[in-house]
Amino acid sequence: MRTLIANPIVTALPWAGGKKKLLKKYEPLLPDTFGFTDLFAGSGVVVANVNYRTRIANDINVELMNAFRQLQSNSKEVLSHYKNLSEKFLKAEDPKGWYQWLLKEYAVNYENYSPSWEAAALFLLTQSNFGGIWTTTKWSNGRYATPFGIRKSAKTHSVERLVDFKNAIQDVQFMSTDWNLVPFTGFVFADPPYRSAYGNPIDYKSGGVDHDQLADKLKDYGLFAYCATDLGDGWLQDTFPEQEIHYFEYTHTAKRSGADKVTEVLVLGK
Repeated sequence: MRTLIANPIVTALPWAGGKKKLLKKYEPLLPDTFGFTDLFAGSGVVVANVNYRTRIANDINVELMNAFRQLQSNSKEVLSHYKNLSEKFLKAEDPKGWYQWLLKEYAVNYENYSPSWEAAALFLLTQSNFGGIWTTTKWSNGRYATPFGIRKSAKTHSVERLVDFKNAIQDVQFMSTDWNLVPFTGFVFADPPYRSAYGNPIDYKSGGVDHDQLADKLKDYGLFAYCATDLGDGWLQDTFPEQEIHYFEYTHTAKRSGADKVTEVLVLGK
């Protein structure tokens, strides 16, 4: 069987709930087929590192998908802007203040810049934000506005890292639409916003995604993976009685309260 996951894993930015640390554990379980459809691409770490003949990546996050498209089609300009911004950021005496300036330029004054500059700025901002999360505010008019986290290293903000990611996504077809409108092709990978255990009762429509509806459509299609956290309410087991369910102990580290040990689940339909 051919290698299905890249080694080493390439990433462009951190992402809360991302699958970077789980991809190699997934590899023996993934089907060797012709195509791959990522319904909730997020940071793109999964679609960038899987080896399939055709790859589709969708996410409702238009800003991020546009940034990936810019990196594909205008890589020279994006990388030039990124190099300039990252050098200034790493030399800044007040990195938090510089981040806040760039964030305002990106979120409020973006019409003064080119789409390739927007993409470069977004890559840099997301690499040093708080916890790898994506937030928006009223002052940013719904655009990315996550606060500063920490200034990373020259390696984190290297042009070479972004070049590696650009090469990894060169033939990916990026979409920005509701998951229901995405044509299922080949192996369908679904890593939606997780059902939340913080509400009572548990939220089955987290992040605008109806998990019952998603599960039904995936089961009807057949060849899929569904990612989740096992909340211990039996929903996963009741919803996928005929599918393979694989469990992985995992620690989330993005929370302000510290590490959060959870059981990650990969449901496979074959």
